[in-house]
Amino acid sequence: VAVFKGNPEIAGCSIDGNQVGGIYSRLIQTAGSSGDPFYRVSIQQYGGGSGGGIFLQNITSQVYRSTFIGNSAAGHGGGIYLYDNSSCDLSNCVVFGNGAMDNSAPGTGGGISCSGSSLAGARCRIDNNSVGQTVTTTVETLGIPGSPFYRTTAYIAGAGLGGGLYVDSSDVCFSDSSFNGNGAAGHGGGVFVSSSECVISNCAVVGNSSRDNVTPSSGGGIACRASSFTAVQSDIASNGVGDVFATTLTTVGSPGDPCYRVTTETSGHGLGGGVFAESSCVTLTACRVIGNASYGDGGGLYLVSNYDCRVYGSILNANEAVQTRISAATTQVFDS
Repeated sequence: VAVFKGNPEIAGCSIDGNQVGGIYSRLIQTAGSSGDPFYRVSIQQYGGGSGGGIFLQNITSQVYRSTFIGNSAAGHGGGIYLYDNSSCDLSNCVVFGNGAMDNSAPGTGGGISCSGSSLAGARCRIDNNSVGQTVTTTVETLGIPGSPFYRTTAYIAGAGLGGGLYVDSSDVCFSDSSFNGNGAAGHGGGVFVSSSECVISNCAVVGNSSRDNVTPSSGGGIACRASSFTAVQSDIASNGVGDVFATTLTTVGSPGDPCYRVTTETSGHGLGGGVFAESSCVTLTACRVIGNASYGDGGGLYLVSNYDCRVYGSILNANEAVQTRISAATTQVFDS
């Protein structure tokens, strides 16, 4: 559906399984040799097309009791795309399993992309959407194939902003809604906010991830840049950011000695498992930031560059910045 004028009202509809745009060029890169256990092939795709389910431009609309499931856009807004001073009230809707595939521009908003517009959502599910794909993969090896301490490390660079929701130069608020299980190949696994004001109330941002271990990636749950973000009585939990980006191998003793040990130390690249904020104002009131993880820094929160963070009556617990040490003799993992 594409709407360019008028005041549409969409109610009780299922807008599912649609696609807009296509991939207009591909670049294929390989790492390793064919047949090797660490052989990888990466495909860089350049796509064009926005609003896999519905495209709204410069209009005022109401959308309620509707589903947007399994739609895809080669560029932006896998489920819904708002653009050019549009305004939308979204209530009692499901935006599930949509995708924005462009991994070069990068793509934005696997579920919803809102640019230069306003969006108010209530009682919605923005779940299991994805944005972007792997751009390049480089593989490095340590040790000898067949040895118990042989390791391969893949450096994965991705592009994609806002797995569930992308907000740019817009005003957005959501209440009683979920942003769960979304993924971004770059930044903002659940929500990405840029130069905007975003408020969520009584929402769940749970189980999202952003994976790019070269740039590094940021905001497994929420990523904010030059924005104002407020969360009230909301859960930001079990989100993750980044992946392993460097591996160092250390040996003690000689092979065959009873004290022989081989240890691999892996370092990660990721900023803000729960929330990443750069040059932004972040306010958390009566929230729970629990069980988030970063392969790098800031398991719960990562704040940088002229930030203003205010936390009232909230719980920050069991978040971790993960660095692993793996011993080949015991295969035990220790978290620092």
